[in-house]
Amino acid sequence: LSFPSVTWAEQKSNIKMSKHFPNIPPEIIEEVVGKSHFDLDGVKSLVEKRPELSRSVWEWRFGDFESAIGAASHVGRRDIALYLMSKGARPTLFTFTMLGHLNVVKSAIEATPGIQETTGPHGISLLDHAYAGERMKDQMTKSEIETYGRTLGIELDHWSRPLIIYPVWAMLMVQII
Repeated sequence: LSFPSVTWAEQKSNIKMSKHFPNIPPEIIEEVVGKSHFDLDGVKSLVEKRPELSRSVWEWRFGDFESAIGAASHVGRRDIALYLMSKGARPTLFTFTMLGHLNVVKSAIEATPGIQETTGPHGISLLDHAYAGERMKDQMTKSEIETYGRTLGIELDHWSRPLIIYPVWAMLMVQII
């Protein structure tokens, strides 16, 4: 009995396989996660070629895992987070916090009391993600700002850190007590 695949396996090939095959080479994952902190065009150039990179995760060491969308979330890059989501990235509670979706955050805390104490990549808190969401207000449309403001209980004309963050902070602290 002869199997052609066994015969193929014995033949030498000039094709060089990555030692990580079939996984994505780690240097590519590191690059997309790294660029997700600051470089929308760089992220687009990588993800357009390989949409699965929108869901990539890098381990910085000692169990500090960071996804591409997690990177965009903790630095307040809603443009990058929204782009990654459009390509299949899975948003997290931290992403929704940065985007100002208070109802999602509230529902998660009601469903799983204590989850608000969980930290994201690099030990960054939900509250810090809420602060980060304010970062791109100058690049947000009026509608996005109004939605963000309504979600967090502020008026467009009263955009300031304490007023934006207070509802998130209060909701997080009430659940802790």
